[in-house]
Amino acid sequence: MKLYHAPWSPNCQKIFITMYALGIRDRVDVVHFDPFEDRSEELERMNPNRTVPVFADGELVLWESAAINLYLAKKHEGLLPDSAAQYGDALSTIFFETGAVAPTIGGE
Repeated sequence: MKLYHAPWSPNCQKIFITMYALGIRDRVDVVHFDPFEDRSEELERMNPNRTVPVFADGELVLWESAAINLYLAKKHEGLLPDSAAQYGDALSTIFFETGAVAPTIGGE
């Protein structure tokens, strides 16, 4: 697994929090990447928006922080509740943060 990451990005920091909570941080290769300085074709192939975070797990490439976190939580289990009602509540909180909170603090 590989995470393309910029240390100043709140969206990248969310991925780190999830990796630490799941205990997988040491199994992820972190590549420091500045999308403002390096708008390379490599980044465009991975993410047409040419932004980070970008997460690669084998052939799978994800490039939205909420999608990456949900993928990690599903793959490694332990963060998301099992019941449908609690899962729905968790998704509401995740999507609220992504759409309403992150933009006010400089996220996407």
